[in-house]
Amino acid sequence: MQKNRTLIIVLIVATALAVSLLFDTESGLPYSYTNTTESGTSVFYDTLRHMGYSVRAKKRHKLSNTGDVCILVQPDLPMQTSALLDWVRDGGRLIFLHQAYPRTPVDTALRSGTSAGGYTIYRHGAGEIITGDVNKITNGELINSHIYGEMLQTTLDRWHTERELNNIIWTDVILSEHGGAWSAGGSHSGRHGGGSGGTHTEGEAVGFYEGLPLIIKVIAAQLLIGAVLVVLFFAKRMGNPVPLYEEVERQENEYIHALARLYGRVRGKGRK
Repeated sequence: MQKNRTLIIVLIVATALAVSLLFDTESGLPYSYTNTTESGTSVFYDTLRHMGYSVRAKKRHKLSNTGDVCILVQPDLPMQTSALLDWVRDGGRLIFLHQAYPRTPVDTALRSGTSAGGYTIYRHGAGEIITGDVNKITNGELINSHIYGEMLQTTLDRWHTERELNNIIWTDVILSEHGGAWSAGGSHSGRHGGGSGGTHTEGEAVGFYEGLPLIIKVIAAQLLIGAVLVVLFFAKRMGNPVPLYEEVERQENEYIHALARLYGRVRGKGRK
């Protein structure tokens, strides 16, 4: 029982540490759409979904359909922008949010833009780009002021009026036509294993587990660990050794026959 008690205590401590780590990794990433703290962007992301837009979060996205809107959030710099700008010129719509604003690679490449509501709007060929500071759409900022979030929502509504939008792709990694990254890493790179040397797949969407709310992940972890505790608690091998007594079969008058054989041996020795 002492061994069982010690094991249960160790597992409870391990559960607490695992849940704490889960909270830190899932909800502590700055600018992550799963982060519900002040540094996250979950409020803006969820608002777009509640407004009826088809918002899809992807680990990595390969630009192909100019009917999509790409929201590129805090990508790693430096990055190549030539192919990205070509996609916009062909009709793509891009929202580029980075804390380096107004000196992002897009701002540097285009230069001539129109300032509006704290953002910069660029008309580029048949498409359009909006650049801005990612800190303006964090949960903490939107709680204090809705201005910057409403500006982007107004732009999306205008784009939708001008031409029906297919999907809004929320990502921080853009892939080139050959599968290489124009921008690798960013707000999700630590969790998804992004980076310039990583393996990229076209349009890799967020997996089922990663798309679950944090509270569901915590409950699932607790149920799993609870099941392990139940199995260990009731498992016989984890308890004290249990002696096994084999049942001995007795024959009729066995005791009498044994005494008779013993008496016969004694008499035989006495005669000698």
